[in-house]
Amino acid sequence: MPKHLVNKAATLASGVLAGCAMLLAGCAAPAPAATPTPEATPTPVVQEVSLLALDMYWDIERIEARANQPLRITLRNDGALDHNFEILELEVSVFLSPGETRVVEFIVDRQGIFHYLCSIPGHEEAGMAGELVVGSQDE
Repeated sequence: MPKHLVNKAATLASGVLAGCAMLLAGCAAPAPAATPTPEATPTPVVQEVSLLALDMYWDIERIEARANQPLRITLRNDGALDHNFEILELEVSVFLSPGETRVVEFIVDRQGIFHYLCSIPGHEEAGMAGELVVGSQDE
């Protein structure tokens, strides 16, 4: 075949192939829509408090917290006697032997004043009591 016909055939074939490629690209399934990723729920900040039990008193008599915010209380018994941290209204109770450290974490779902005490007989009467004051989330 003469050279000028070979060039025309090659050009024609290239054009046909390019046209077919464009046609196929237009017929291809559309790209799937991006799936939105769910927004991460912010993790509430944990309020941390350390409460020391000594013989016949707590080192803090008032703890302030917010409703619906996790509260972590680290309890340490530096006394010579057994003690028990208890909040009756919230069903929280932690026993501490002398020298023991324990951690309790909970969420109070409402505002109010909740009394904590040592429930060992005679300890509350001797002064081992305090209050947990829970305010609104906006305070």
